[in-house]
Amino acid sequence: MSTVQEIERAIQALKPGELEELYSWLDQYCPQPIDARIQLRCAYGDSREVGEVLQRVLVCSGENVWIDLYGHVLHQGTIYEATVAVAAWMVEALQTGKLGNRLIPIGKPFGKKDAFSERVLVFDLLSGIAEVGSRTGWFHK
Repeated sequence: MSTVQEIERAIQALKPGELEELYSWLDQYCPQPIDARIQLRCAYGDSREVGEVLQRVLVCSGENVWIDLYGHVLHQGTIYEATVAVAAWMVEALQTGKLGNRLIPIGKPFGKKDAFSERVLVFDLLSGIAEVGSRTGWFHK
């Protein structure tokens, strides 16, 4: 089983009270909406571009926008202030259906074997954030 599948199962297994705690934590550390958080720091300094990248994620179907997103919020395994805000945005986008099953070509251009759903890419990003946060103790700051 992949890490993405493990995370998806763990989230699905949360009881209503635990899920509410997760949302409460996200609200506390990542207030909505994303536009209010664009002053946060990202890999390239001021993260004004992150909001634009997230808008491109919603409308574009190419891998470059996802590469841009990873570069801004998880560059070389580093978590930034904007990383946590983007994680909350991604969870909300999945819940509201803004992101989901659209196939994104990764690797070889537009090859079906190399296409992943947005859901997989979101969970990959979230698992990367969780792994780095766990390894570095970032969540305990």
